[in-house]
Amino acid sequence: MIFGDVYRDVIQVNEHSLWSGGPGENPDYDGGHLGTPAENRANLQKVRRALQQKMNEFSKNDAAHFNSTGKLITKDYGNEEKDGIKPLIESLRGTKNNFGSYQTLGNIEIAYNSLVIPDVIRFDSDCDNINNYDQRVDKLFDGNRDTKWYADKGFQQKFPCYVAWEYETKQKIKSYSLTSGDDVPDRDPISWNFYGSNDGKRYLLIDKQSNISFESRKKTLKFPLKREVSYKFFKLEITGVAAGNMTTPPQLSDIELEYEQLDEPLEPYSDYVRMLDIDNAVHSVTYKENGTTFTRECFMSYPDNVMVMRLKADKKGKISRTFAITSLQSKKQISASGNTITMTGQPVLHKENGGLVSAWTAGVSMSTGDYLCFVDSDDWIDACMVEKMLDFSSDCGKEIICGNYVQEERNRSIEIYQAMEPGIYTGRSLQERIHGKLLGQEKRPITMSRCMKLFSRTLIVENMKYCDPSIRMGEDMVITLPALLDAQRIVVMEGAAWYHYLFLQESMVHSYDAGMYENIRSLDKIVRQILADKHAPNAQKQADRELQLLMFLEIKNEARNGREGWKGRLQKECRETELQEAVKRMPLAPTVTENKLMYQVLAHPENTVMMQLVHLLLWANSKRQR
Repeated sequence: MIFGDVYRDVIQVNEHSLWSGGPGENPDYDGGHLGTPAENRANLQKVRRALQQKMNEFSKNDAAHFNSTGKLITKDYGNEEKDGIKPLIESLRGTKNNFGSYQTLGNIEIAYNSLVIPDVIRFDSDCDNINNYDQRVDKLFDGNRDTKWYADKGFQQKFPCYVAWEYETKQKIKSYSLTSGDDVPDRDPISWNFYGSNDGKRYLLIDKQSNISFESRKKTLKFPLKREVSYKFFKLEITGVAAGNMTTPPQLSDIELEYEQLDEPLEPYSDYVRMLDIDNAVHSVTYKENGTTFTRECFMSYPDNVMVMRLKADKKGKISRTFAITSLQSKKQISASGNTITMTGQPVLHKENGGLVSAWTAGVSMSTGDYLCFVDSDDWIDACMVEKMLDFSSDCGKEIICGNYVQEERNRSIEIYQAMEPGIYTGRSLQERIHGKLLGQEKRPITMSRCMKLFSRTLIVENMKYCDPSIRMGEDMVITLPALLDAQRIVVMEGAAWYHYLFLQESMVHSYDAGMYENIRSLDKIVRQILADKHAPNAQKQADRELQLLMFLEIKNEARNGREGWKGRLQKECRETELQEAVKRMPLAPTVTENKLMYQVLAHPENTVMMQLVHLLLWANSKRQR
């Protein structure tokens, strides 16, 4: 697959086109299909024709029709020996011995440079790593945030220490960026001075920063300058690190300057055309800029296992490109040497089944992006969801963008929206309208589901300590609740029902969870700890009311199924001291009829008549739902 824009092409590559080893090493490997590409294409056309014929016959009501009982009667194409649909489809499926598809491993990116990125011709540091060549100061300028400079043995336990570098000519800049290292947050620079010079001797202060936090690993922070400056020499003087002592050496992954041409600015592009010639397997892009016509052509041939790209300009000296390989794979190494870019690594995570919490905890630990989005295995999302949610993102660093969802039932789809009105919540409005009312409501202002939301990654990573794999009911709360309380910006989108939740009523009606009460007690303990740690408004009120609402689930669990001894179990559970104290401190006033009855059971566990009434109501509801 190839896509991009005027100045950039991205070629998506898979394990066959990029990764060495595996099925591609087998000369007999055919992509996992039973037939050759030509046979598959012919069979696909036959399937289309057969399906069209079947539709035509149905419309004519001659071979396909509904009989008097409403049953659909059709011609059985699947039993035909040669041209039936069934054998044709069987010929298109993947084999059991080979893969039916390839895993996407990464992208080859070809980006246009409106200017040639200048080379650093000399660099220096008074605290360079004297022992480890792989962590010396040159790693700050390789454009790769997977490498780093770490002062280590070169650090003399004193600040300030500096990194200095020189370009061949003056560089006009309006901002600079620093990227944190891959580990040990204590090594992150927290304060520094940034200087420029034209002779390498007399340096002038360009920018000064203090009390800076990078928040996560390999995090890039951009620092705009008050005015544009032009210098040949630059120096970063580090005056302190996050550890707050004089013994911890500093580290950084990258230093980048935002360069600007010193000559006249570029004119807007025109005549942009992107084309795909399927017959000749050629993808092309053309456009005009500053009186020059640029052309990019990409030819790919699967049989010949070759990909060729040609870059052209109708004037000399106008082509400048940056080539890179990127990948979402977490365990990878990308290196460049001469004219060769190499990526090695492990393409997949193989993990034993350890439950839902264990699975997405492992996924979070391997993630590298700025945002996280969760999708359960039975659900699906619209293709536009993440992109449209990102349109509402900011540079806040700790934000949650909340969408809505579609509940997909057997015979209908229901759009369900957050109770909180759409808007952007920060500061006081966030504290008063959301943080103080997250729990203990019959309808929460924002759902505790981790799905249909986009989280700043740091909000999840920093709260993983609350995750408990033993929690099997309400497990989303232990990660979503602390993330919501830590969020400095919450967006509630209008509409945005792009998440599709598969709702199986049958499993809700028939299921019985013998461990639900213990689960609720464990969850209550974690919730109270979270509220205390985060200094949540109305913490005890929220916790007490939420415990009561959770107990409604246990009352349903026991009363709906009516298993032997259920009344005695409920009485014992509802009489628990902590629960009764919560009921007395923060009595509920339910509005839903079903909840009103269950609250009476909770508040008056000795009333077995009320228990029986709840049992009959839930039993009747389950019959209707079936």
